[in-house]
Amino acid sequence: MKRYELRLGDCLQIMQEMEDQSVDLVLGSPPYEDLRTYGIDFKRTGEDWVSWMVAVCDQAQRITRGFAILVIGSGVTRNFCWSATPAMLIADLHRAGYLLRRPLIYYRYGVPGSGGPDYLRNNYEWIIVLQNRNLPGAVPFVNPYACSRPLRHKCPEERPRLAREPDGQRRLQRYHQRRKTANPGDVIQQTFSLEEVEHLIEVGDVVHCKVGGYHMGHPLAHENEACYSLELAKFLIQTFSPDDGLVLDPFVGSGTTLHAACETNRRSIGIDVRPSQIEIAEKRLSTVTPAMFNPT
Repeated sequence: MKRYELRLGDCLQIMQEMEDQSVDLVLGSPPYEDLRTYGIDFKRTGEDWVSWMVAVCDQAQRITRGFAILVIGSGVTRNFCWSATPAMLIADLHRAGYLLRRPLIYYRYGVPGSGGPDYLRNNYEWIIVLQNRNLPGAVPFVNPYACSRPLRHKCPEERPRLAREPDGQRRLQRYHQRRKTANPGDVIQQTFSLEEVEHLIEVGDVVHCKVGGYHMGHPLAHENEACYSLELAKFLIQTFSPDDGLVLDPFVGSGTTLHAACETNRRSIGIDVRPSQIEIAEKRLSTVTPAMFNPT
């Protein structure tokens, strides 16, 4: 039985037809203004892009039981001027009364020249997080420690002393239970293997990093104009949705979000206005082994 569903059409129209609080997480990467046409002559930029995104966010937060998370890039720099669209979008959502969480930052090596000829290269993307404003308060199924790493004890010399004290063993056990993992924080960084780091050092100013299609989790990812990292999608899905939850991507593209959902034991729905991307996503997902069948 398929754990995913692909729907062809405009995401706004399809989301408007969905019931309130019908998915556990909305996660996607919308078009970054007019940097690409996406084969549909997409030309929204500035205030036009912001207004369109407010409408997308409105539907996304309505249909989620938890968060709507959108990777929105960093805006566009042209003629030495930054478009500021991520900040404008967040400000408009705040003024309109939407329930915003503090944005996440996705750190990755940026495209050379992305900051302009006299400025620093852009190495991060904004990730906006909205909560369903009809469900304020803590989201019960969110787990900030889902992708955390073991926390090293900073003062190992304290452990023998604590163990010798009255009731020390029980106190030490409780301490380790509370501190066995570390909250990974809100700057999400792409990691590299030792071999990849060595290669980055060797090539000097020609930097190869995990932003191209063949380094984003699947060979078919590059057939979308603006793919995003499979590992980023997995991190967000595991942290912000329950096991066997339902994840919706309004901009499915090559199917990265649905791929991540499949490998992390979630169900998923993907929407795209382009038949070509629905076909690519279907082809990609046919090669993905669901988590329930992956060896542990």
